Amino acid sequence: MASVPADLAVLDRDDDGNFDRIYAADTKGNIWRVDINDIDPANWQSFKLAALGGSGADARKFLNKPDVVFGADYDAVLIGSGDREHPFENTVTNRFYMLKDTHVGLTGGLVCATSGTDRTCVENDLVDVTGNPYQNAVASVEKGWYLTLAAGEKVVGNAITVFGTTSSARTVPPRLKRGCAAVPWGSEAVRSWLLGWNRDL
Repeated sequence: MASVPADLAVLDRDDDGNFDRIYAADTKGNIWRVDINDIDPANWQSFKLAALGGSGADARKFLNKPDVVFGADYDAVLIGSGDREHPFENTVTNRFYMLKDTHVGLTGGLVCATSGTDRTCVENDLVDVTGNPYQNAVASVEKGWYLTLAAGEKVVGNAITVFGTTSSARTVPPRLKRGCAAVPWGSEAVRSWLLGWNRDL
């Protein structure tokens, strides 16, 4: 696990008043689940659900807390990438992700598999809905989806989902124009983002 700069998503999945699950995201583009339901910490288990980073254009960082939406068949883990410490960086391809955690009970596990062997999910396991943000033609999103952001665009705030709409803050680097000053960081460079999505897919 790399550095985890953001808050953890600490959840009470069975609504018994005790925390039983944690989600975390790190600076290497990984998403983790930790099961803490057992009274003995020695029995706690961690799972690397997804590895979505890399090098070069894939050097994505997660610097924000994951949002988790409970469901009957899966729990949706939502998070966007972006290095807010380098607001003018424009070589990394950032994305917003929804990963399906199908282990909705108190015992977790890996959610992707190859030839019957469970493994960590990678980007190729997810459906690219960038060209179809409304998902009108997507018959099935088995493991999750992602939206690719514009060049230099970054997610810089925690995702928050209310009634099927996820909101998050994103930044767009300033663009220089001949004879004009750049848009200053902290004004028009920061924008709000609302994303409606279909939980049934």
